[in-house]
This record gives sequence, C-alpha cells and structure tokens, in this order.
Amino acid sequence: MKPVYMRGVAYALGGLHPINELPELKAHPETLQDLLAVGLESYARAECSSAELLAESLRRTLAISQVDPSTIDAVVCAHNNFRDGERSALALKRALRDVGLGSAYPFGMTLSACGNLHSALRVAALLIGTGEARRVVVATTDKNSEFEPESRIYSANVTVYSDGAASCVLDAEAGDFELAGVHQRCDAAASDFGQAGTLLELLKHTAAGISATCRELLQRSGIEATAIDRVFINNYNRSVQRIFATQIGTPRSKLFDANIARFAHAYAADNLINLADAMALDGIEQGRHVLLLGTGPETWGGCVLRAAVAQPAVSRPIVEKRNLS
Repeated sequence: MKPVYMRGVAYALGGLHPINELPELKAHPETLQDLLAVGLESYARAECSSAELLAESLRRTLAISQVDPSTIDAVVCAHNNFRDGERSALALKRALRDVGLGSAYPFGMTLSACGNLHSALRVAALLIGTGEARRVVVATTDKNSEFEPESRIYSANVTVYSDGAASCVLDAEAGDFELAGVHQRCDAAASDFGQAGTLLELLKHTAAGISATCRELLQRSGIEATAIDRVFINNYNRSVQRIFATQIGTPRSKLFDANIARFAHAYAADNLINLADAMALDGIEQGRHVLLLGTGPETWGGCVLRAAVAQPAVSRPIVEKRNLS
C-alpha cells in the first residue's frame, strides 16, 4: 500500500444557541439539568441546507490545502440522509459541482451513522493506497430534521445534535498528517438497545466495541497506546468521554473536550472539527500521533495519524466561549 497523507482539515457549523432554548428541553427541565451537568451548553443550528454546509466546508478545505479542484479524483461524502436521493444526494452532487468538484467521482457513506467519517476515510485511503486515485476529498455533512421531524436529543438523553460539515484532502504525495492506520468494527446487536435496552447496557456494549477497535487498530498500526499524544472522539458528553478514555487506555488529559460545551454533537463531523480546532489552539508537534475515534449505534471506527510536519497554533479564540446571541 502506498503512503496516504491528510491536509486541509476544515469545517462549517450552524449558528450557536444555548440548549435551554430547545422547546423539548423547556418542556422537560429535568433533562435539561442532566445535560448541563455533563458539560453541554450550546448547539449549532443551520438556517441553510446540509448541502450548503458541505459546500462551505469544501471551499475552506480547498483554500487551506491550496489544492486545484481539477486534480481531485474522487469525493467520499458521509451523510445520514442518503435515503432520500431526490432531496439529499442530488443536492450534494450539485454542491460538489458548485465548488469545482463536478468531475471528481462521488461516493456516499451512510450506514455507520455518527461513525460515517471513518467509512469515508477507509474508502479514500484504499483508493489512494492501491493506486486507484492520487487525491481524494473526504467530507461529512448533516443537518438535524432536514427531511423529517426529528428530535435533537440523542437516545437516552446522551447529547444534543448540531448541524455541521467537515472535510479534508487525502493525498498520495504530501500532507500535514500521514495515515498510520484505519480500522472499523460492527456488531448489529446494539441496534436493539434503543428500543428494549437500557442506557447502561448500551454504554457497556459501546465500551466493549471501542476497546476492541482501538486495540486492533493500534496492533495493525504498530503503535503502542502510550505513543498516542491526543485523542479526538465524538462530542457526546463529559461523562461518556471518561468512559471512552478508560476503554482506549489513555489518560483523560489527552482527550480534546473543548467543543462539548461549544456545540455538542455534530454527527460524524466531530472528529475533524476537533482536530482542526486543536491544531489552531495548541498546535501539534511533528512526529506526534493522534487518534480519531468515531462511533455509531453499532459501529466503531478509529484512525491513527502521525504529524508529518509541525502544526503551529494559529488562533486561540476558535474554541473559546463565544457570544451566542
């Protein structure tokens, strides 16, 4: 397999609003207090469509990476609503055209829910590693309730959904990071927990999946858990993050958690958003390893990246608390 590099990590979020403005939380103040207690404060609500969020994220990725859109061979896009082809797939294809990626072959990832990013990364890495493509864009975009009425409160009051998109370029030649490994696992038994099981059962099952996925990923990548310097996971809540850290086998201090309060959970975009903000806030030294971990209800995916070049901090305000008016 040829080396695969990543660069141009960028994102687009909806406007930020306090979670206490959500009608369903106003109606259930005890749930609101539970969510505030585990670190949630705000969520992102977009007035535009998921396709427009995608286009904005892609424009930023292309600008940061300084990549000519005509040199992109494929786009692997993760989206939860491909089930409605007329209203989602067609709109996303038009968004690709509008940013100059109309000739790049589109692939759609949808069955891993909030772990869709890792499906996209895996497919893109295989395209490049086998020589099928030289340069591939990976993107994810989701907007809550875009096609049908849907709650923003995730099952068992774990988190609040936000609207957002994130993207990057995978390249055969050079980039900010080199992919050391991508790995996924699936166990459809967890799909029953939302109806018949309890939150404790779901968390136990999820924890076991995370533990196995990370162990196998690190073994395949030839990297010890102690060599991982930063960990970026989905922004569920601070309590869940503590559970995840235990299963990964890493100190909680290595987990990036600044965005839990800022915008809660933006579906599969969380990993890339957190990585982008960590680069801007703290920087990442050359040679350091970072872990991206994404989960769906019954799927788990991980990716290990090695910083190929130093990533200096550029702007502290990105993840600081903002005026949410």
